[in-house]
Amino acid sequence: MGAITVPVTEEGIVVPSAAVQLLGGRVGGWAEVEVRMLPSAEELEDKALYYILHHLGDAVYVGAPVWIGDSWRLSLKVKGVDGVFGQIILTSMGDVIEAATTSRMELREAIRAAHTPDPAAR
Repeated sequence: MGAITVPVTEEGIVVPSAAVQLLGGRVGGWAEVEVRMLPSAEELEDKALYYILHHLGDAVYVGAPVWIGDSWRLSLKVKGVDGVFGQIILTSMGDVIEAATTSRMELREAIRAAHTPDPAAR
């Protein structure tokens, strides 16, 4: 049995025909659908911010969650500095995937690189 993630729209939950075909469905056949609501954007941001406070520091915040494949991506930003310096990856239910999430060291290196003048620009 396969699983797909689809948005809830004004029309409700609509499974695109291409997704049905990928799951092996055919016109005239039947499918059993189990619905599990995923966390809201606010809930995902709260989980990411909790992780940030405990692992990355209090000057870091996140962008809006974006669904990528089978997980959520939230961009890491730093107060007072323009740009994106990493990412937090969450499972579909909002648990941090540490192996895919920017570490404190990677974050520091990205911030340092953003503040280092480009020698080619001289």
